[in-house]
Amino acid sequence: MATVEELLNKGKCAIDGNNLGLETSKGCATLITSAKTIIMIHPNEEIKNGETLEDEIGRLMLAGKMGIARGVQNFEENGSDDATENLPDDTMRVTNEGKYAFLATFTNGLFFNKALHSLKGFKRWNILLVDQKGVYGHRTETGLAGFTTGMIQPAKLTFPSPSQGQAEGLKFQFLERYEFDSEPGFIMDTSLRKLKGVTEVALNYVNEPIAMDTDLKVKATLAMDSTTLYEGGEFGDFKFTSAGTANDPTVGDDSVEAGVYVLTVTALAAGDSTELRMPIQKGPDGDFYKGSPVSYDIP
Repeated sequence: MATVEELLNKGKCAIDGNNLGLETSKGCATLITSAKTIIMIHPNEEIKNGETLEDEIGRLMLAGKMGIARGVQNFEENGSDDATENLPDDTMRVTNEGKYAFLATFTNGLFFNKALHSLKGFKRWNILLVDQKGVYGHRTETGLAGFTTGMIQPAKLTFPSPSQGQAEGLKFQFLERYEFDSEPGFIMDTSLRKLKGVTEVALNYVNEPIAMDTDLKVKATLAMDSTTLYEGGEFGDFKFTSAGTANDPTVGDDSVEAGVYVLTVTALAAGDSTELRMPIQKGPDGDFYKGSPVSYDIP
């Protein structure tokens, strides 16, 4: 399998030098199309040269350093134009180059809108854009980084009306225009259109644990609907602490009742503060899942 370095900018024909050649009829032009997926990547991370794209995405996802928002319905660039001034003799010159800013619109539902609000902030994430052909980012000496991003802000929810349905939006601005204009990086890989982000799992005790219990009975459902079961996981998917000490399950599954996990831990003591969670991981179907922490004090 080709490494990231071997894939970067294949199909992008550039000529070294201060003045780039403008004639592209003898090679292959790279034309970005409307984004289909937005990838958030930690500002200190990148897709590294020397590794496969699949391995790098897996590494970043499992570390919680990459997020994927699929299903872009509409993608608009709405940043400011370049600012110019006119000198007394009517000569124009540029005083400031406008920054790229975007609005991505989705129709993924209310829970998705809630998840978008967990992303908002300033310089929390950099962004890669995925279209029908591959992924675009900022090429560095060591790989493909996200474009340096300042504001990330969910748009107000578009409420449904008789003429249009609900829509969710995400607004963001690139701070360094040269990254896109002068140092773009592109990896052509159509499989990127199928990338999935992390699915949130809700964990709930079927029976609240008490002192001396050695089994935790936990129901796992998808947080987006609280109905669809997370099935076929293993005891190693779960992490548990009691009284501030790791007390991870040593055995257990949902073989008796689908989606209900009976997890064996060391006996609990009255007054222990406990926390059960499921870190980001690949589930039985190969997709990524995580379970939000559940805190409980043993009576």
